[in-house]
Amino acid sequence: MLDGDPSQAGMFYTIGLKMPDGYRVPPHWHPMDASVTVVQGSFIMGMGEKVEPVQAQELTAGSYMRVSKGVRHYEWTKGDTIIYVYGLGPLDTIYVNPADDPRQKANHK
Repeated sequence: MLDGDPSQAGMFYTIGLKMPDGYRVPPHWHPMDASVTVVQGSFIMGMGEKVEPVQAQELTAGSYMRVSKGVRHYEWTKGDTIIYVYGLGPLDTIYVNPADDPRQKANHK
């Protein structure tokens, strides 16, 4: 958490995420707009409900991308990667395939 509170409706937030090389996020969407700035490494993002690596775009350090609410997308990293995500809360992630949601896996242990 860098600033604000992503769990609160109507509150601005900024979070930093550090991910290892090869980290993957399956297809998902957010019920709000979110902005991403790549601080370190490469963040590869594709649009759609199915992972299509050839259609993904590589964002390197200094890159910015805005993802509109409801847009289905997926990501992975190349190298140790740090991103900043910011927007107006509440922040949530809904997976296209609910079985991909790591929160569900944690609840079934």
